[in-house]
Amino acid sequence: MIQGIKKTGPTIKELQEEYGGAGKFYIPDEEHFILENEDWRYDKWPEFFNGKNVADYYDADIVAKLDALEAEEEKMLQMNIEEAAESSSDEDGIADIDLMAAVKKVRGKITIIKHRSVLKSK
Repeated sequence: MIQGIKKTGPTIKELQEEYGGAGKFYIPDEEHFILENEDWRYDKWPEFFNGKNVADYYDADIVAKLDALEAEEEKMLQMNIEEAAESSSDEDGIADIDLMAAVKKVRGKITIIKHRSVLKSK
């Protein structure tokens, strides 16, 4: 008859009593995982939304790309402002002052949306 291997050290029941008893003592499930690479043991589980892994759509450089896009937009707006300075109104009859007020309002809304997005991601 084959004898089992005797584990040395305290049993789980003894550890449970030593660290606060039932309800307070916790053995992580990851302790029992058998993996190819031990560094994977405590990796976070993937988050799914609508059946798709959220990490597949995450871009670490999103803030840098957004800043570059906003800088490009700013250049384009400056070029439009310089062109508009030559004439007092557009072909649609919109005054430069009204146009600039509308642009300022839209930029404020974009900033608010950007901050909300950053807060939600945290």
